[in-house]
Amino acid sequence: MPEIIREALAWYNLPLTILLGLVLLYWLVTLLGIFDFDLDFGGDVDADISLGGGFFKTLYKYFDLDVVPLSLFGSICITFAWFLSMLTNYYFNHALGLVMGFVYMGGSVLVSLFLTKAAMRPLRPWLRQLAIEGTVHEPMVGKICTVRTGEVTDSFGQGLVKWDGREKILQIRLVPGSAPLKRGDEALIIEGDDKRLLYYVQPWEGYFPKETLDEQLRS
Repeated sequence: MPEIIREALAWYNLPLTILLGLVLLYWLVTLLGIFDFDLDFGGDVDADISLGGGFFKTLYKYFDLDVVPLSLFGSICITFAWFLSMLTNYYFNHALGLVMGFVYMGGSVLVSLFLTKAAMRPLRPWLRQLAIEGTVHEPMVGKICTVRTGEVTDSFGQGLVKWDGREKILQIRLVPGSAPLKRGDEALIIEGDDKRLLYYVQPWEGYFPKETLDEQLRS
């Protein structure tokens, strides 16, 4: 036990130990009901991945973050990384060197990304079905959403919509031929795609006067 504690608190393992502690705390308070936990599929990526262009969009899809919630993916990845870093440093970093320690830690994080992707692959059908039951069947068509990514195109974008007293994150795509949308713009949800778990939108400004649109939504 003392060796495990010493290894966990070593400088090169300490960042992952802290992250693992936060992960355990997060799931503990979630199970206790202190926080309202909601699986927002493909939606809890707060960083604007559109700023990185196609590279980050490719990574986003490659690691199945359009289906697997980031909170779940991150928790499993951190757990894998902590165990790998602990093992590799314990067996191969006998001199307790900081440089080699951080090298092993970095390699563990990289390997863990692919291990997590492989571990999540069998759950994709279940997660996709869960997302369909929890998101696509909700009557979002006709509502106004606010763009939360740097842009919305016909292949990428996320929006926020108010639903049942809270904000819900949706995967949205721009209808071909529509005016460009950027962060903060408001868009009208005009159609849902059950198979792809997304909604098609177009700018509401100019499509309907706001007063006319509000009257239609109330009717």
